[in-house]
Amino acid sequence: MRRRNQRAAGVGVRSSAHDPVGGQAMPKLAEDQQKLVEEIWYFLVDMDRWPTFAELDRRMYRDHGIAETDAILVRLPAGLVSGYSARSPASLDDATEIFLTVAGICATGSGRRELNLFLAVVRHAAVLEREFLPPEGCPNARPQLTSPAVAQHLNLDAPSGESLLTRIGAILRAEDWGWASASASGGIWTFEVDRRVRQLAGVQGVDDYCRRRVSSSSGLESSTGTQAWNQRSSDLATRPRGFVSGLEVLTVVLTATGVGIAGLQVNWQPVGVISLIAAIMFAVLSWHRWRSRRRATDPILIGSTSAGLLLLLVFFSALNQ
Repeated sequence: MRRRNQRAAGVGVRSSAHDPVGGQAMPKLAEDQQKLVEEIWYFLVDMDRWPTFAELDRRMYRDHGIAETDAILVRLPAGLVSGYSARSPASLDDATEIFLTVAGICATGSGRRELNLFLAVVRHAAVLEREFLPPEGCPNARPQLTSPAVAQHLNLDAPSGESLLTRIGAILRAEDWGWASASASGGIWTFEVDRRVRQLAGVQGVDDYCRRRVSSSSGLESSTGTQAWNQRSSDLATRPRGFVSGLEVLTVVLTATGVGIAGLQVNWQPVGVISLIAAIMFAVLSWHRWRSRRRATDPILIGSTSAGLLLLLVFFSALNQ
């Protein structure tokens, strides 16, 4: 496979997976975490696209005997992966794509060439945005960054450059560097560049890129929601095990109580029927998430607990009538 050849040849390998990035030392990953980020990268090298959760989970289990890929994902340090972070964590399913960020690629110890070309493309995009003049009658038009133009700019010759160009497009899509929309068709990708790319004009090196990105997003949530979700995931992962288990028990108890109370109140009255339907929906959702992931997540805990409390309020309101 291509990934084995790349590793054996030492292509695109950093001196250390824990070299400083953005002025800060890369966190030392646990063995299973290191295997996870490496498998995401190897999949991109092999397939020229990011893996879905199902594909990543299958590789982790087949190659490493690790069955709980989702549990490793939520324990990763903030900012290494994205993709599923744009969704509600509760909606992580088999079809969800998992991306590595620039910091995540650095953590693999591989991808030096791809990262250098990524930075060259970002610099080029900043120049395009600065020099762009909207066509007459289209004052809100934005410059277009296309793979054929990038291939020409970087002197990437086909066919050897096609795979590399595809990987660069995948990294561009994983990062919030200043693109407003993206599309791909027939191996050709296009990004619509917006004014946020100005923050990265003339960027030099991964450290400089990460410093500028952190500075620009300080106090703001990125459009992908990566930092916010990763922080929530890290918080949940670092809580005492008994604390998380207690919340899970509370979720089950409140949801079951809500179902029981709503069932007693039905009497075919609108409030009772709606309460029963809502309670059953939350009960099924909680059971499905527990059965498929074997752990709760913050939104599931909050949503189910809130539903249970709401149903209790409905019950006590009915008693007072």
